Amino acid sequence: MTTADITFTKGSITVSLFTVQVDEDLSNKIFAITPPQTNSNQSEGPKDTKIVDLLRLTHTYHIRGEITPTSTQTAKKIKDNLLLIAKGANENGGEITMTYEGDSVKGYIEKVVVSKKSQDAAETYYSDDDIGVYTATIDFIKGISI
Repeated sequence: MTTADITFTKGSITVSLFTVQVDEDLSNKIFAITPPQTNSNQSEGPKDTKIVDLLRLTHTYHIRGEITPTSTQTAKKIKDNLLLIAKGANENGGEITMTYEGDSVKGYIEKVVVSKKSQDAAETYYSDDDIGVYTATIDFIKGISI
């Protein structure tokens, strides 16, 4: 079995996932000001939109991954730990550390959706250790606590 390529850690709890897809979304909150044209000079056409860019960036990772059992934990235990991390991991405050592509990213899980997959057909083609029992979709926002 290959090594999981993304991990989430908070406190003493660590969860690893095999990613299917990771989308990075970098959004900048800009303000568009559309100046009016007066009746007397409408024939000149519309004025250019003015943009106010305060560089208010949000870096969000949209992650879809597989939860598979390991030699030490069932897939259900890993799923439960992922949900526990999203709920705060029984810790007082603090960020979650996501490790992805060799980088440690501090931030927070905004949303988690876990889907249980049918195992009927998969057991025919894979050993028990290779089966993705759950699919997890996670929105992780890079940031620090204030």
